[in-house]
Amino acid sequence: SQGYIDMVETDENTYEVSQIRDAMQRMETIIDDTLELFGESEEVSEEEMNEVSLGDIASAAWENVETNQSNLKVVDAVEIECSEKRSMRLFENMFRNAVEHNNGSVTVFVGEYSSVDSSTRGEKSTGFYIADNGVGIPEEKRDSVFNLGETYSDSGTGLGLSIVERIATGHGWDISVQSGPSDGAKFIFM
Repeated sequence: SQGYIDMVETDENTYEVSQIRDAMQRMETIIDDTLELFGESEEVSEEEMNEVSLGDIASAAWENVETNQSNLKVVDAVEIECSEKRSMRLFENMFRNAVEHNNGSVTVFVGEYSSVDSSTRGEKSTGFYIADNGVGIPEEKRDSVFNLGETYSDSGTGLGLSIVERIATGHGWDISVQSGPSDGAKFIFM
């Protein structure tokens, strides 16, 4: 398709052809995200699970995302048990979401999250978080950010956080959303 567009482009129709290119890129993104969404619906098998450094997987995923001068700060380099391949996609989608849904550059923080559950007599639960210091997510929208097709961006497909939720569910993780540093967003995986 791209070859045909290049063939018909002239000096007189550059704007129109750029509109077609943008529409084709958007369609390709939606198709890729849809395929990824349905590919992540299965539970992670025991064979896929490994101990992986949270810092290593976050850093590797960061390298795969257009960060627009944003920064990654690994607060805790703890080990997590996960499918490295599928978790990589989770981190990439989370990072892409943080960068694309904020005005200007942000700092993304990754670290260990611990909580004490009073209903289980002080049992400690440990997971991890991904947070940013951007504009955050209004409290009334936090429950809907994982809904299929939900987006607050002109360029978003509304599939990125749905994919994240499916990957997390496949690992047996629950996700919650809170205010992050400087009123940004904080996603907790337990």
